[in-house]
Amino acid sequence: MNPKIIKLKAERAKNDEKIAALQSRNRELDESIVELENTDIIGLARATGMSMEEIGREFSGRDHSTIVYSLKTMERDMKNDQHLRETVSDIIKNVKA
Repeated sequence: MNPKIIKLKAERAKNDEKIAALQSRNRELDESIVELENTDIIGLARATGMSMEEIGREFSGRDHSTIVYSLKTMERDMKNDQHLRETVSDIIKNVKA
């Protein structure tokens, strides 16, 4: 397996713990869960240059169009959210390290 994917999976494990905590506290926090997953998607796309199809397979077999939509949403949101930009930057650094 690609070492960059292994690093991303370690990052995802951290987010999976956050997701589990959010889900157990309140099912209405779906938006927060989607943001965590989208953060991983854009981090992987920027750090590896993988195709949308490859990224989709890493995220439970999602269609490439869903990945494209996630990337566009994150690009839009990152323009106005410094914390989100820093989070994505940290993921990219960790995956590339």
